Amino acid sequence: MDWAAVQAIAESAGAVGVIVSLGYLAIQVRQNTRSVRAAASEELVLGWNNAAEFMKTPHGARVYHLGASPDTIGQLTEEERVMLRILALQVLRVYEQAFYQHQAGMLDDRIWAGWVTQIRLTYALAWFGPSWEARRPLVDEEFARFIESLVPESDTAWQDYMDRIYPDKAAGPALDGNVAGDR
Repeated sequence: MDWAAVQAIAESAGAVGVIVSLGYLAIQVRQNTRSVRAAASEELVLGWNNAAEFMKTPHGARVYHLGASPDTIGQLTEEERVMLRILALQVLRVYEQAFYQHQAGMLDDRIWAGWVTQIRLTYALAWFGPSWEARRPLVDEEFARFIESLVPESDTAWQDYMDRIYPDKAAGPALDGNVAGDR
């Protein structure tokens, strides 16, 4: 065998090695992308849980419940209204993060659809609308336009949601945390 044949075999082996390396690299990139997406989704859930932490107490649940309806929001003290304004900012930051993660391709469309539904429901709460107006200047304009594009759909979102959860109109969440139909 002459040196030209040896060189051709070495070049072929090198080319195969490059192709195998590129295949391995593609697999690693795909696995890394999945891991990053999972971490991004988990980070949003943790952010949501942190924002909603105060609702786990009886007082926090009462404040949230009273603040949800225009019929009962007036029963809140000024201190309780401040609590809801702080919650609104925390929730808004989580939603903003979800929006940008979706824009960057880090949040799957199916997961994002659930967040959009949650944003609509939140916007329909009596306490969120006024808080949004005060906090709009604190967010990026693109995100603000997105939130405002949901407003018409939010007008009935909360009632539609409640109607699905509590088909019996007499049933519904009570201030003590029980459902009327469960008493």
